[in-house]
Amino acid sequence: MSLDAASTCMVRLIRGILAIGIVLSIGGCATQRPETFASGIEAAQRGDLPAAMEILERVAQEQEGTIQGALALDAMTDLAGRRLFPEKAFECGAEAIRVYDQAESSFAARRYEDALSRYQHAVELCPDNAVWWIHAGDALFHSGEYSRARDMYSHGLEIDPWNRSGHRFLSDAEANLGRALAAYRSAVLAVVADPTYEAGWLWLRNLAVDLGGEFHRVRGRKPNVVTNDGKPTMQISAAYDSQATLTSWLAYGLVRWGYTREGAAAGDEDSAPLDPTREEWRGLTPLEREKVLIADALDLYRNYVQDHPDVTSAFWGQMQTAVEAGFEVEAIYIHLMDRDLAPSYVEYRAEHHDRLIAYISELVAPIVVPGSREVRCGADESSRRR
Repeated sequence: MSLDAASTCMVRLIRGILAIGIVLSIGGCATQRPETFASGIEAAQRGDLPAAMEILERVAQEQEGTIQGALALDAMTDLAGRRLFPEKAFECGAEAIRVYDQAESSFAARRYEDALSRYQHAVELCPDNAVWWIHAGDALFHSGEYSRARDMYSHGLEIDPWNRSGHRFLSDAEANLGRALAAYRSAVLAVVADPTYEAGWLWLRNLAVDLGGEFHRVRGRKPNVVTNDGKPTMQISAAYDSQATLTSWLAYGLVRWGYTREGAAAGDEDSAPLDPTREEWRGLTPLEREKVLIADALDLYRNYVQDHPDVTSAFWGQMQTAVEAGFEVEAIYIHLMDRDLAPSYVEYRAEHHDRLIAYISELVAPIVVPGSREVRCGADESSRRR
C-alpha cells in the first residue's frame, strides 16, 4: 500500500480515535485508550507502517476480545490493503472536498458545531456522498444530539445501504436513545455489511449480552496445505481449541489438497488418469468448494464427537448447528469469509440479506425477547467512534 493510501486509511481511523480524547464505552464499560494503541496509530500517521503494524499486532494479541484488540485488527487490515469490502468511494468537486476537509479539521479539534456546519455545506455541494452524511452524524453524536445523528446516519445508509460504519454508528445512536431493538438490528446489519468487521462484532457481542442474549461468533482458521515430496503438509493454527477441532480441520485440509491441481499433480499421472472429482472441482465456484470441504469435515467431526462425547469444537459445533438449521451458506460466508468468497457474497447479500440477518439473530447473537426481562441499552451511555 502506498503512503498516500495509508494516510487516507488513517484519516478514517483516527478521526474517531485520536480526535475525541478516546474514552471508549461499549457494553457500559468505559476504557481509556492504551498508550500502545496510540503509538501504533501515531506511527502510521508518521508513515512508519512497519512500526505501526508491529505495535497493532501486539495490541491485537495481548488484548484479544477487547475494543482495543478489535480496533487494532481493523486498523491492520486497512493499512495492509486487505479489507475485503472497502468503503464505497464517491466523486465530488474540488470545492466540496475543500469544505469537507475543513469539517474534518474542526471535528478533530472537537469544534463540533463548526464541523457540523461545514459538513452540511459539503453535502449540499455533493449530496450523494454517503460517507459525508455519516460523518455529519458524528458531529451531532458528539454534541449529544442522538436523534439528529440518527437521521444523518440513516440518510447516509439510504445512499449506501452497506456502509458498515454507518450501521454501527446508527446502532450506537439508537442505544443512546434507549431503542434497544433498533440498536440490535443495526448492529447485526453492521456485520452483515462486512463479516470481517471486528469492531462491529465486538459491539454486537456486548449489545447482545446486555440484552440478556448469547454470542456464538466463530472464525474459521483454514490450514495452509502444501505438497512436500508428493505428500500434503499442513500448517496448523495454535488457536484450535480441541482435538475435535484439529481433526476436523485436518480433514478439511486433506480434502482440499486432494481436490486441487497441486494434489492431483502429486499423484502418478503416468499410471493413472486424473481423478474425475478433481476435474469437477475446477468447475466449482468458491462457495461450492467450501460446501464440499465443510461436508467432509463435518462427517469426521460427527464421528469423532460420537466416539469422544466429552470433546467438542466451538467452530465445528457452530457449523453443524448452522447446517442442521438450514443456514449452511450463511455460516460459510459469515465464518469463513476470504478473498475468494467476497465477490459472490456481495451478490448474495443484496438478494438474501434477510437470511443473513436471520442466521445471526437466531444462531450467532440471539437476544432475549423484550417482555421477558427489562431491556435497556445505552440510554445513559456514550459509545465512542471506532
